Amino acid sequence: MNAAGERVAARYWSFSLTLILLVALFLRWPFPEPSATHVDEWVLVVFPLGFWSGDLNPHFFNYPSLHLYLLSAVYYLYYLFTGESTATHFLTYRYFIDDGDLVAIARGVGSIVSAGTVAVCAFLGRRLYGSMGGLVAALFTAVMLLPVRFAHLAITDNPALLWIAMALLWAVRMVQERGRWDGAIAGVFVGLAVATKFPSVLIAVPVVLAACLVRPTRRRRHLLAAGASALATT
Repeated sequence: MNAAGERVAARYWSFSLTLILLVALFLRWPFPEPSATHVDEWVLVVFPLGFWSGDLNPHFFNYPSLHLYLLSAVYYLYYLFTGESTATHFLTYRYFIDDGDLVAIARGVGSIVSAGTVAVCAFLGRRLYGSMGGLVAALFTAVMLLPVRFAHLAITDNPALLWIAMALLWAVRMVQERGRWDGAIAGVFVGLAVATKFPSVLIAVPVVLAACLVRPTRRRRHLLAAGASALATT
């Protein structure tokens, strides 16, 4: 990367990243409604509504429950916004007649989260390869086929990818800056990723490797902090 190009990328970083994020969100926004649905979309409607009974146990463990809790809170805010007379009426209508509005909300949340992952990749790329590298990483992530396709659907892959990217970002910070809390923060994002999708546990590998690359006097502290915060968050 030549110095002139890097200076231009650094100067127009915010403007360029904003344009890329707008493109990413445009490609990911689920309107018009996708012609195909995902087999798991009903899970992200039925089980979050079940928490409104006061029982916070989802009684469903095909995958973790973090995103179910988050969507339950979003649905409740939507219920308050609609001004419907009772929660019972709101729930009954969505359970037995039409849950299309909640599916649309869940898909919209996935689209926004997926666009957020593009931003995280930009900052990760900038740390590793400079401003131009960050913009290139964001652009590739913005138009990559599989993330764009998944972002149109209400599935847990979208938030899991965001937490994974955040864990990687803080793993890099741990090596570069050796901040006191970087290991713990990376562990928090590992825990959030695992609490969203079980296979995300693999992100613990680069976080552990990053902790092993810091100075020996701080290595154990970062490993313990990352492990403890990951377990506590999960």
